[in-house]
Amino acid sequence: IPQLMLGRYRWQAFSLREVPGGRLLRSQPGPWSGFSVVLRPATPAPEVRVGADAQQLLSWAASPGSTYQVQVALDTTFVRLVSETRVTAPQAAITVQPGVTAYVRVRAIGQNGVASDFSAPVALRGAAPAAGARGASPSQDPGAPPGAR
Repeated sequence: IPQLMLGRYRWQAFSLREVPGGRLLRSQPGPWSGFSVVLRPATPAPEVRVGADAQQLLSWAASPGSTYQVQVALDTTFVRLVSETRVTAPQAAITVQPGVTAYVRVRAIGQNGVASDFSAPVALRGAAPAAGARGASPSQDPGAPPGAR
């Protein structure tokens, strides 16, 4: 199949049957179907830097017209998912509780709804509490799952 240009396409199928004398009979065509050829957004590559109040700031290269799905889990297979959110800017702030290691991955979702692959998991480690500090910050939701807010 040749490389198709981006766009919408329609197709319809019918069958041919050879009859004596070498003639071809064509069946009634089937219903029309359609498909689109679209660009898939690039897979984000998040980078981490430490912000204020134990927040870790993630950022990645923007994919024009995309939103981003950010998942945080307590394991690299993302079975123990802690949070999942969609953001419109290529950045997110995540708080990891002291002594906890969480993992984050990101994927871009284009305007057409087509998603990239998820990024490789990035480990986020909660900073050890300062001497004399309590384990939880005052703004922590006591009903939140352990590990991330």
